[in-house]
Amino acid sequence: MANRVGPRGLTFLGAEKNIREGKRDKFAESEIGLWVEAVLEDCIPPKPFEELFKDGVLFCRVMNIIRPGSISKIQKPFTKDAHMANLNAFLDACRSFGVPDDQLFAPEDLWEAKNIPKVVLTMLSIGKKLYDSGWEGPNLGPKPTGEIKDWPEQVLRASEALIPAQYGTNKFANQKGVRIGGVRDITPKVTDKTNKENMKEWSEQQLRASESIVPLQYGTNKLASQKGIRFGGARDILPNVQYKTADKSEE
Repeated sequence: MANRVGPRGLTFLGAEKNIREGKRDKFAESEIGLWVEAVLEDCIPPKPFEELFKDGVLFCRVMNIIRPGSISKIQKPFTKDAHMANLNAFLDACRSFGVPDDQLFAPEDLWEAKNIPKVVLTMLSIGKKLYDSGWEGPNLGPKPTGEIKDWPEQVLRASEALIPAQYGTNKFANQKGVRIGGVRDITPKVTDKTNKENMKEWSEQQLRASESIVPLQYGTNKLASQKGIRFGGARDILPNVQYKTADKSEE
């Protein structure tokens, strides 16, 4: 898997805006699952987010890869106490990693599924810290720019209205009226009398010179043509010389 999971900056910004408003965001949750798989280099069960990470085991395993030895023991997830112990160990590792306390979830937020957006916010905060830690593995989310802006919804969704140039149109410009094989004028056509007077060094012959220019790709140059050419046939590049048979009366 590529080192950067989901490099869609505006989408992540929109997801983070929803999360800070206390809304769940399926895109961010799925990206976290993909990132965990990439870090562990192992498949994880296809379960809902809150069920998948409820016991804290996967989060602890990921943190031990990011910072080896940061969690000394991962409890077997048989009881609620074991789950809570794993989550608390993970949160302590997050603090030592530099994640601010106001961006950390409480163990009950995940175990009881009370505040899943706060859990997602914690993971995205870890993703931002990875860029400054020298981590060379898979990253989560776009690289921080160092400036936090409260982007409005209109700006976050602006990219949905962009039409790439290769789709055949750009700001409703098109190729209507273009004739394939037509002569393209490479000199300006001056029709205004005032402009002609100001350009005295240009003669009428010079202004209309391009009308006699025939690019080579049009198939003709100086009245040479391809008349009689058969596709796939041999083209005679030597002059066709006809010899007249001598008349016996001239002998």
